[in-house]
Amino acid sequence: MIAKGIIAYDGSRFYGMERQPGRRTVQGAIEQALRRLGILGKISYAGRTDRGVHATRQVVSFQIPPYWQGHLAKLKRELNRHLRGEIFFRQLLSAPPGFHPRHSAQWRSYRYLITSRPTPFSRLYSYYYPYQIPVEKLNWVAQLLVGEWDFKLFAKTGSDPLHYRRTVYFVRFYPYRHWTVFRIVGNSFLRGQVRLLVNFLLKIGEGKLKEEDFYRQLTGERAYFRKPVPPTGLYLTGVGY
Repeated sequence: MIAKGIIAYDGSRFYGMERQPGRRTVQGAIEQALRRLGILGKISYAGRTDRGVHATRQVVSFQIPPYWQGHLAKLKRELNRHLRGEIFFRQLLSAPPGFHPRHSAQWRSYRYLITSRPTPFSRLYSYYYPYQIPVEKLNWVAQLLVGEWDFKLFAKTGSDPLHYRRTVYFVRFYPYRHWTVFRIVGNSFLRGQVRLLVNFLLKIGEGKLKEEDFYRQLTGERAYFRKPVPPTGLYLTGVGY
C-alpha cells in the first residue's frame, strides 16, 4: 500500500528536501522517523526545495507494511511526535495504485513573502526589502510569464533537467498586511526559477532593469540578471493532481 502525506516544514532547519550525506534534510528526517516505526525504504516527494525554502503543502509518498495499513491516523500522530514540529504531517491518506507525488502532479504553487518591516522573528521566513514595490506595474510585466517558455536563463547554474520548458498558469503580486506576496502556479519549476524571477521583477520596479530586458531574457536572447532573492521567503504552497 502507498501512503500519501501532505506535509509542512520549516526550511530554515534543513539543508533542503533531498537527502544529502552528512547533512540534515527533510527527506532524511522523515525516513529516520519512519524507520523508528518499522517502515523502511525511501520516500518520494512532489518538489525538491533548496536549503532554507519552506513548505505548507508539500506531498510525499511511501510504502507502508500491512500492520500500519488500517492505522493511518495513529501513524500520522506517531510521525508528528518523532518529527517534533519542524516537519508536520497535515494529512496521511491511502494513495491510488501507481501514485507518485512528482510524476502524477499536474501543477505546483509557490508563494514568496516580501516584508517592509524586519524583525528578528521574521528574518528566516520572509525577505526584507526596504523599497516600495509598484505592484500594478510588476503584475503587468509578470503576465508575460503565462504560457510555455524555455526558462534556461531563469534556472540556477548546476541545474541539469531533461529540458527547460515549463508552463506558467498564473502569476501575481498582491499586498497582504505588511507583506507583498508573489504567487506563481505552473506545471513544474526549475531549480531557483521562482527566486530568479522575483528578483528580476523587483529590479524592474527599482528602475535598474527594463521590461524589454525581461522579455529578452525570457526568450533566451540574452541574460541580463541572474541573481536570486534569498530562499527565506519562498514557500511551496500546493500540489495539484
